[in-house]
Amino acid sequence: MPANTFADLHLPGHPVETVGSGVHRRTVPFVPERAARGPLTLDSTFGEVADTPGAMQAVVDAIAARLPELAEFIELGTSAVPTSTTVREGLALLPDNEAVLADIEAAFARL
Repeated sequence: MPANTFADLHLPGHPVETVGSGVHRRTVPFVPERAARGPLTLDSTFGEVADTPGAMQAVVDAIAARLPELAEFIELGTSAVPTSTTVREGLALLPDNEAVLADIEAAFARL
């Protein structure tokens, strides 16, 4: 910090600390973003699903199991969905979507 200055230091899991001029060093453990968001649900976005290992494959597998006629189009279709769209919104127009959504919800719970 430059001479005659102050700054508020915001670190995860610690109270705000005001530091003055000089060199300061702090260490905090890394907490993955996923832990901060909580578990995936049907109201998670496709962006959150894509950021969680195994989650997008769970969506693809659930759709393919219930609607095998769509299997060859699924991966192309999920990549075209905006990342801000929730899983529930993205799959709302699928036939028999309640069963697909239930399968996805169960798969998310196992992740």
